[in-house]
Amino acid sequence: MDFKSTVVLDLEREMCKALPVIERVHQEAGILRGAYITSARDSIHNVGSLHPKGLAVDVRTRDLSPTQKGILTANLQKELGKDFDVVLETDHIHIEYDPEVK
Repeated sequence: MDFKSTVVLDLEREMCKALPVIERVHQEAGILRGAYITSARDSIHNVGSLHPKGLAVDVRTRDLSPTQKGILTANLQKELGKDFDVVLETDHIHIEYDPEVK
């Protein structure tokens, strides 16, 4: 796993636990460079974003094929489970801890 130089990794426990899973899923998908985190608790995000709370990360996909992106997104969602939202964006996969409250 590697990180963009501007990433601020002040993450909550749930996201810290997710990082090794994100890396493992990348390796299992054959992404040789491993996971590359481009944003966490840094930068400017949409209103309501969980990034400022340390509950979200973005993972680079701009160098992956559409097939790799789809497989990676599906596998990340499966492995992280229902408490995480995994969303394929244009140039990254957004992953956030957002459990349903019952």
